Amino acid sequence: MAPLVRRMILFGALAICSIFFFFNLAGRRASQRSITPTLSATSTPFPKFDLQNLPPFKWRDLPEQYPLDPASMIPLPTNDPAIDIPQIQHDFNPNAESASHRKERQRRLSAVKEAFTHSWTGYKKNAWTHDEVMPISGKPSDPFGGWGATLVDTLDTLWIMGLEKEFGEAVAALENIDFSKAKVREVNVFETTIRYLGGFLAAYDLSEGKYPLLLQKAEEVAEMLYKVFDTPNRMPITRWDWQKYLLNTPQQAPKLVVVAEIGSLTLEFTRLSQITGNSKWYDAVQRVMNVFAEQQSKTLVPGLWPLTVNPLKLNFDEDTRFTIGGMADSIFEYLSKEYILLAGQSIDYANMHISMVQATKSVLLFEPLLPPTTAATAATKNLAPLFLGSVNHYTSEGRVHDPDGQHLTCFAGGMLALGARALRSSLDQTTYAEDMEVARRLAEGCIWSYLSTPTGIGPEIFRTLPCRIGRDAVTSGRESDESGNFGNCTWDEDRWLSGLLRVPRINDKEPNGRKHWAEDHSLGAGFTHIQEPKYILRPEAIESVFILYRTTGDEALRDYAWQMFQAIIRFTRTDFAFASLKDVMTTPVSGEEDDLGRPVLNEGVMQTDNMESFWTAETLKYFYLIFEDSDVVSLDEWVLNTEAHPFRWRAGSGRSRGGADGLAPS
Repeated sequence: MAPLVRRMILFGALAICSIFFFFNLAGRRASQRSITPTLSATSTPFPKFDLQNLPPFKWRDLPEQYPLDPASMIPLPTNDPAIDIPQIQHDFNPNAESASHRKERQRRLSAVKEAFTHSWTGYKKNAWTHDEVMPISGKPSDPFGGWGATLVDTLDTLWIMGLEKEFGEAVAALENIDFSKAKVREVNVFETTIRYLGGFLAAYDLSEGKYPLLLQKAEEVAEMLYKVFDTPNRMPITRWDWQKYLLNTPQQAPKLVVVAEIGSLTLEFTRLSQITGNSKWYDAVQRVMNVFAEQQSKTLVPGLWPLTVNPLKLNFDEDTRFTIGGMADSIFEYLSKEYILLAGQSIDYANMHISMVQATKSVLLFEPLLPPTTAATAATKNLAPLFLGSVNHYTSEGRVHDPDGQHLTCFAGGMLALGARALRSSLDQTTYAEDMEVARRLAEGCIWSYLSTPTGIGPEIFRTLPCRIGRDAVTSGRESDESGNFGNCTWDEDRWLSGLLRVPRINDKEPNGRKHWAEDHSLGAGFTHIQEPKYILRPEAIESVFILYRTTGDEALRDYAWQMFQAIIRFTRTDFAFASLKDVMTTPVSGEEDDLGRPVLNEGVMQTDNMESFWTAETLKYFYLIFEDSDVVSLDEWVLNTEAHPFRWRAGSGRSRGGADGLAPS
C-alpha cells in the first residue's frame, strides 16, 4: 500500500476515534463538567432604584444581566452512587458506659450548656437582632450586614441543646430580617452563605420542616446571593457591592479572589436545591467546582489549589502559594462533605478529596521538634504530633516550606478522618489506616499547642522547628521527603534554642541567654516564635477533637476537650458573654480573684471586646456534642458545614437534639 494511502487511512482512523472519544467523554461528563455557560437574552427592563429611599422589593424579581439558558442548567445528580457510603461513626455501645462515667459526662455537658446560655442571654438582652454583642461593653455590633448574624448562626445550637422555647422566640424574630437592605456596602458572600444560608437550612433540617419561615428566609438570602453569579462567565463576585447591582451597573467576575471564598459555597447551595427541588442553586456552585476539578492536576502542586485564583479568566492554577490554612481551608474541607451530602452520587468530589490528601501529606505536613515527655504529649499513644505548614513553590531557593502553625488549620485532622471514613470503600487498607493516623496526629498537634501555653489555650499563629517534612513526617522516617532526605526528631534542647526567632543579640552573649529569654516570654519548649498570640474564640481545635472522637470512640479525646473548655471559659468569661483574648502566651493569673471568683487577668492576656457568632454557632456546639450521646447529630445522618451547621444527608434513627427545654442558670 502506498505511504500516502496508509497515512490517509491512519489519519481517518484517528479522526474517527477522536470523534468517538470526544462524544463519549462529553456524554459522560457534561452534567458535571460544563464550564462555559450558555446565556439567553432578556427583555425584562431593570427597575430604577433610589438608593436613598429604597422601596420594598424582592431579589428574585430583579432580571439578570446575563441569564442562563434554562436548557443548559446542571441538574442535581440522580444516578445511583457507584459505592455506598459506609458507616462513618465509630460503633458506639450505649450500654458500655458506667454510671459514674455517665454522671461526669453529664456534668461536663451541663457546664457547656451553661456557658452557652450565658452567651445567649447576653446577646438577647443587649444586642437582640444585631449581628453580635460586644462582650465587655455590652454594645451591639453589625459587621455582617446587620441581619442578625448571631441570631441566625445560633438557631441550630438552640435546637440541638433542647432549648425549644428559645428556639421558637428566635424563629419569630426572623420575620423582621430584610435582605433587601444591608448595613454594609460590600457583602462578604462566603460569610453570608455559611452563617445565614447555612444557619437557616440547618435549623429547617433539624426541626424537620416544622417552621416554614426558616426555608422562606433561606430562599430570600439565597436569591440575593444568586445575583453574585450574574456575570458573563457565571463565576461569582465574592465581595459584592449590592448597591451597584441595584443601579444595574454591569458586573463581571473579579480578577483575583482567595480560594476559600469562591470554592466554599457548595454545601449550602446544594442543600437548598435538594430541599426545594430547584437545580439553579446547585448549578451556580457546580459551574465553579467544574473549573476547580478541571485544573486541580495543573497547579504547581498537583492536587492542591493555590491561595488565590482568577475567576475572570478561569485561571485557578497560577499562584505559587499553597496552604490548607486561612483563606484556603474550607474549599478542601468541602470536598468530602459535598461527596457525603450528595450520598456518593458524584465521584468527582471523592477523587478531588483523595488527590488533595495525597498532595497535603507529601508537601505540607511536618513533624515538629518537641520534648519527648510533656503534659501535652503524655497520652498520645506514641503518636508524634503533626502540623500543616505552607509552601511558596517558586522563590530563589526553590520550593520553600514555611512551618507556621495556624489555629485555622486545626480543622484538618477532622477533615482527614471524616474523608477517610466516608471513602474507605474506595481506599486501600494501607491508605485508610495512614489517613486515620495522620488525622489523629494532626489533632494531637493542636492539642499540644493548647496544653503547652501558660493559659492552656492555643495561639492564632505560631512556629515550631520542623524535623521531618512530607512523607518523611507521615511515615516517621520510613520514607524520605521530596528531596530524598530523612529528618532527625530526637529532642535536642540546644537545637531548639538555636532555632528561636526574634531573640535579642544581647541574650546570645550571656550564658543560657536564649533559655532565659524563652522562660521570660513564657515560650514553652518546642515553640520557636509566636506570630499572633491572640485567641478569638475559634472552634477548629475542638472541631477536630469532636470528629476524631465520633469516628474512633477514643475517650481520651473527651478528656482533652474538657481541658480545653475549662481553660477557655476560665479566661474569656465576662459579665455579658465571652471575650477574645489578646495574648494566650502571657502568664495569666496575678493571684487575685474578683467578686465572682474569676481570675484577675494580667494586662498582657487582656480580653478584647469581640465575640463573633461562631462562638455560639461552632465552638460551643462542638464542645456540647462531644459530651452528648453519640446518636445526637450523628455523622451517619448529618454533615456539618464550615460553620458547624448540620445538613441531613441520610435518614436514620438518631436524634436531632438532646438536653431539655429551658435555660440553664447564668
